[in-house]
Amino acid sequence: MARIFVSSTFKDLEECREKVRIVLRRMGHEDVAMEYFVAEVVGMTILKSSNLSKIVQ
Repeated sequence: MARIFVSSTFKDLEECREKVRIVLRRMGHEDVAMEYFVAEVVGMTILKSSNLSKIVQ
């Protein structure tokens, strides 16, 4: 079984994406798409502007 990422624009190809997902599952593969992921907050690091130039280089 393979994990296959289904990628395309969402709204205009919604019907096509669903058909592809159905076929992949019938073939025994796992479909993975952006709508299966949830947004999460990740910690932020606050940098002093004096330290930023060191990181950018």
